[in-house]
Amino acid sequence: MFALPTLNGKNRKKIKAVDKRRFEWKQKAQSLSKKLKEALDENKYLKTKANKTSLNSSLPPSSSATLKPIQNLRIKSGKPQGGQIGHTGAKRSYHKPTNTVMLPPLLSCPHCGNTHLKDIGAHVRTRRITDIEVVAITTEWQAKSSWCPDCHEELYPPFPAELKNEENYGTNIRAFLSYLTDGLNVSIDNARGFLRELTDSEVDVSKGYVANIKLEFESRAKANVDEIFQAITLSPYVGVDATFMRSGAHISYIYNYNTPYLTYYQASDKKGDVPLQLGPLKDSQATIIGDHDKSYYAYGLKHGECNAHILRYLKGVIQNEPKRLWAKDMKCILDDAYKIAHAARGKEGFVSKSSYEEISERYDAALEKAYAEYIKDGPYNSKYKPEGIALFKRLKEYKDNHLLFLKDPNVPFTNNATERLLRCAKGKLKQAGGFRSTKTGEAPFCSFLTITKTCQLQGINPYLAVLQIFKDPSQLKLVPDDLCLSRVIEPCEQ
Repeated sequence: MFALPTLNGKNRKKIKAVDKRRFEWKQKAQSLSKKLKEALDENKYLKTKANKTSLNSSLPPSSSATLKPIQNLRIKSGKPQGGQIGHTGAKRSYHKPTNTVMLPPLLSCPHCGNTHLKDIGAHVRTRRITDIEVVAITTEWQAKSSWCPDCHEELYPPFPAELKNEENYGTNIRAFLSYLTDGLNVSIDNARGFLRELTDSEVDVSKGYVANIKLEFESRAKANVDEIFQAITLSPYVGVDATFMRSGAHISYIYNYNTPYLTYYQASDKKGDVPLQLGPLKDSQATIIGDHDKSYYAYGLKHGECNAHILRYLKGVIQNEPKRLWAKDMKCILDDAYKIAHAARGKEGFVSKSSYEEISERYDAALEKAYAEYIKDGPYNSKYKPEGIALFKRLKEYKDNHLLFLKDPNVPFTNNATERLLRCAKGKLKQAGGFRSTKTGEAPFCSFLTITKTCQLQGINPYLAVLQIFKDPSQLKLVPDDLCLSRVIEPCEQ
């Protein structure tokens, strides 16, 4: 038989050297395996980040430079273009004529040349032309002096209160400039230039005067803005959102609080609890609809979450984590829940208890599937965790808030109404670049938006409201009795 070598000292050293090398290679293999896993996780993270657009994340559309145009998903009806058979049609409303021009009657027939035409006057055809004319109207007030022999002074009758300077501008010019700069985001220089060209250089206001108009509007509209503030404080449902703004060299914020007929804008140098303590939510007992800003949860009684964001995030999980099936299920559940709520509100207004329980069970089943899918791969110790994990935890913790729209017909499925009211602020940021300060820039801008956007929600001409603010703000009534409490249905218990 073959004899095994004896373990002498030399052989033992060789075995120890081999074991040592084996241990070192094992350590290196484990280290390389760990680095490889981190590199793979980082690669997935970077691919996910590169694949983010406004359609599958919270990024704005302006950041998606390479985004393909949205396809038209409308199904063709097969009907011919233009007016349909049997449709009565519609015409634009005619302007009431301010002047009338009667054309002279025909002296001869244009077809046969007959000069003996009869005047029957049975039918009259009309054509209208509508135009505008901008004319500078200057009214000079004169005060004739009188002499008092007792006081030995020359006296003048007092001018009206609005005539503070030798050269003053009327309410139309102030409303025009205010609406151009804050309502249409036109720069001060461009607004001055347009007014100067429009009046053939007769009206040439200074840059400082336009800036003072903003402060004057804020001062004159204060009572109306405070009234809207108080009405929103008493409203049972309030949508809230915020967006950042530049104030000088610093980042500031604009908050929006809205109801179906009222909206209030608030400027703040900070975000979070500081502005909310000064806003209409401080003493509010409302149901607050927001975009998952946890600072809102310290106010109000109930809280609803915006599901439009969730649908976009779920779409991102579906695209970037194709092996995760729970995201598709959850997206279908929320789509079905919206359809059920929309159909119910068109009828009795409430979602039935059985429908709510069915959605709730499917919701829980999707969360269980998500838990199983993520746990199968073991705990994620890498810093590059899939974003679906955070979304899964959020949907689980805030289930009642995301499904509150099924229990309460006054709670919308999304918070898009509030976000749309903040788009004007983003337009101001992109066109003007921000403000020099919160006090002289953002605060007057927020007062202007509070008045004009509330008018738009109520179907009131916002320019005429701005004009009324400069004339007599007490005559502008934007909070009629029980207006903020309208369109509210008493929610039933599920």
